[in-house]
Amino acid sequence: MRKLGIAGLALAALLAATAAASAQVCILGIFATAAYVGQHEHRELTTEEALSCGTSYLFSKKKEEPKKTKVTRRTKKPE
Repeated sequence: MRKLGIAGLALAALLAATAAASAQVCILGIFATAAYVGQHEHRELTTEEALSCGTSYLFSKKKEEPKKTKVTRRTKKPE
């Protein structure tokens, strides 16, 4: 019975440690993504990006729309 109690405590400690490590990795992912997005795109993270620990930014990059150019008429050169 004592071995079962020790095994249960060991399992509980292992699960608690992995949950804490998972949360720490998530925070690091959010910080890294926020720093990158802030530096390169000059914006804040969206809610979806923050809730997914920053991984949704990597997998769902939006395709950039081509920049629209202004069409101007050319005038004739004075002769």
